[in-house]
Amino acid sequence: MSSTRMCRLLMSSVCVLAIEACVDPEASGPPALHGGVDVCADCGMSILAPNFAAAALIEREGRREHAVFDDVGCMLLWKKQATGVRILEEWSGTMEGNGWVRVNDGYFVVGSDVQTPMDFHIVCCASSSAADAVVRSRGGSRVPYASVQPVIAPSQSNQATPNSP
Repeated sequence: MSSTRMCRLLMSSVCVLAIEACVDPEASGPPALHGGVDVCADCGMSILAPNFAAAALIEREGRREHAVFDDVGCMLLWKKQATGVRILEEWSGTMEGNGWVRVNDGYFVVGSDVQTPMDFHIVCCASSSAADAVVRSRGGSRVPYASVQPVIAPSQSNQATPNSP
């Protein structure tokens, strides 16, 4: 093998390794949220309130990625119409503002007077005592995540639904 050919082979190998090193690793765990930059996968609004945001780790066409939402209600609506995706994990921001919690580990309050980005009035708390305090001070009821349903608030009844164009 000539030295020119050997040099090309070596350079090609180095380039392949460099490209592979630049590719993001497969998505896992909750996403890093970039407030004001990330947009809701359902309604397209900027995500400005991380304590009301939600996220899902999904698999689409064999590739893992995150879908982020400005409101838990948006994630629930999106899940109902999502096709070609497999949901691997889901998280919600907490009303207390202490980061992500897996939805099945959270304590959800629905129907309170807490204003959420898209008026679904669904909040997640990291502890049962925090959720009970929300119910006492702001109304609503505590429910497990599996029972949470997106309901359009009366203030939006004359407006387009959050996920319509």
